[in-house]
Amino acid sequence: MPVAPKSSDLRLYFELLSLTAFVFPLGQILGPLVLWLVKKDTDPLADAEGKKVINFNISWTIWGIVSCGLGFIAWIVIDIIAILKAANPNYVRWRDDLA
Repeated sequence: MPVAPKSSDLRLYFELLSLTAFVFPLGQILGPLVLWLVKKDTDPLADAEGKKVINFNISWTIWGIVSCGLGFIAWIVIDIIAILKAANPNYVRWRDDLA
């Protein structure tokens, strides 16, 4: 029987799915969106964290388009930091969105 992922694992999965932008356009939004749509009704933490990740990635996508790519570099750096923090089992306050 498969083991359900812990809520802390789901935070890491949300962050890692942000990197799907390197696979297809707007993947940083669509990857976490799919996981959020699947898990939002069964896990309240996944619902809250998923909304934050999706909101953040939408904000940075818009900012990146407006700033002609400079936001893309900042997004990569901040996303790597968030992945490292999400891999830590201790809860850390999530970054705030720009919108």
